[in-house]
Amino acid sequence: MQVSFFLMQSYEPPVPACAVNEVLSQISEEGSSPLPIILAPFIVSSFLVLLCVLEILLQLSLV
Repeated sequence: MQVSFFLMQSYEPPVPACAVNEVLSQISEEGSSPLPIILAPFIVSSFLVLLCVLEILLQLSLV
């Protein structure tokens, strides 16, 4: 499993649309993957993102 996060400092249009377009471009350049790809953009505070990342890392280390 691969989990990726990208953070942006600016959320003003058209920055989010350009960022999602760039992520989709990178995914398509990497070729096909046997795993499904889910892209779920969320706009939250950077502190909340940090907490979520730490929680995921803790869960992965417990497995």
